[in-house]
Amino acid sequence: MLGALQKILRRKQLKKPLTTRIARQEISVKDQMFAVVDTLKGRGGKSSFDELFPYEDKSTIIVTFLSILELMKRQVVSVEQQNNFEELF
Repeated sequence: MLGALQKILRRKQLKKPLTTRIARQEISVKDQMFAVVDTLKGRGGKSSFDELFPYEDKSTIIVTFLSILELMKRQVVSVEQQNNFEELF
């Protein structure tokens, strides 16, 4: 899971603009948990791990990752991987 998060953060960093204006935005893990569940419902209950991170900003990516971990802990969602180093679903 940590490797997948690092891969997403590296990919988003490549798209980062050279100059950035930062505006603080509060995002709750609880709200993001609902967003992840809604996304999965809209995709028939299954989605690739990368598709759950359409966001550009690091804070939203981190909150989304934490919400997925919490959903896994509560056994609301499960994450599967066929073989080592393959895509997560």
